[in-house]
Amino acid sequence: YPKILEQTNDRCPTGYTVRKFLTYDPAQVVIGSGAVNTYGCLLFRSVEANLNYIEACYEKNGSLDAKAIKYWKEIRSRAGVSDNIDMTIAATDLSKENDIREADFIYLHWINMGMLSIYDVERILKLGRPVFWFMHDMWPLTGGCHHAFDCTKYLEKCIDCPLLHRKRDMLFCKFQFEEKYRIFSKYSNLKIIAPSTWLFHLASTSLLFKNKQLIHIPNLCDINIFKPMGKGWAKRLFNLSESKKLILFGAATGGMGNIYKGWEYLQKAILHLSTSSYEAVIFGEYNKTVEKQLPIKCNFIGKLYDEYSLSVLYNAADVFVTPSLADNFPNTILESLSCGTPVVAFNVGGIPDLIMHKSNGYLAHYKDCEDLKKGIEWCVSQYSIQEVCRSSIIKKYSPSLIIEKHKKLMYGKI
Repeated sequence: YPKILEQTNDRCPTGYTVRKFLTYDPAQVVIGSGAVNTYGCLLFRSVEANLNYIEACYEKNGSLDAKAIKYWKEIRSRAGVSDNIDMTIAATDLSKENDIREADFIYLHWINMGMLSIYDVERILKLGRPVFWFMHDMWPLTGGCHHAFDCTKYLEKCIDCPLLHRKRDMLFCKFQFEEKYRIFSKYSNLKIIAPSTWLFHLASTSLLFKNKQLIHIPNLCDINIFKPMGKGWAKRLFNLSESKKLILFGAATGGMGNIYKGWEYLQKAILHLSTSSYEAVIFGEYNKTVEKQLPIKCNFIGKLYDEYSLSVLYNAADVFVTPSLADNFPNTILESLSCGTPVVAFNVGGIPDLIMHKSNGYLAHYKDCEDLKKGIEWCVSQYSIQEVCRSSIIKKYSPSLIIEKHKKLMYGKI
């Protein structure tokens, strides 16, 4: 620990007892009371402090903020090496890590944004261990898109992608699909897990995975954290109205610029509601555009850093709405239902696995604003729905059930 308050002459100038990178150049050290006192490590301590901040930032937020990225670039530039974070990650060969080499089973999840390339995946497959790839979207079985929508080219070959416009992008898509096929087809130790019946079906018919072992195992939900609480207490904790029906939704900022999040359909649905009865509760920071576009009061919660706060927020809401136009198996729906709060969503992707229409929520017709509005009205009128929502999760998605399925898979019982 720092000893910055000690008045001894032999303490270290930075407040830390320096045990490495000491300099023994007489011009740089002061000898006193038999101890070495040096200023030679000040730069090292500064870098160490910056690295500590970067690590703490990632541990807390799951990402790097602007300050952490600034520190990273400064450290790398000073060392005379590239400050490109993605390039640094891409240069890491995980197959050489002891934890990977000595593992009995290896799980892959979402590997994009420079985390792992398909060649990194092959290096891991070459270790010969059972590799279970848990798919979170369609990317593993396509030439590059995360959701193919109406396109079915992944069934045979990804060419002339309808989502791309530049020739070079289309060629890369074709090349990546062919490389995936070349690599994946060589390894029998690659197993595919799909959390939704929708994605399981797509994988079973795709060129890349139709001859692989496919397993349907859903996501789990921590039912001890996401659980019903007193709704009035939860609303008071967030200083929310107890007399209005609260509509909870997210991605107000990022979702507006992403057409697949369905913001325009939710906006129109809310416009058709009896606005005097409702208020909006929104994940994320204040957004002036959202506030101007909605006719009801908007309560911006800001960023929540822990699951306990998130659980309380789900409990405070009367209905959770996720208007995504493409989704696999949203954890937000799992969590909301586990807290006893009904969910309204479009009947798309893996969402029907979670929502039982007019039982624990409402499945609206795809891109139908009026039906989305009806779903909101139906959910807030069901005063005994909390227990139905909760039981629908406990029966199928509690940790003990899902973990048991993974154990059976690992030991060849599935």
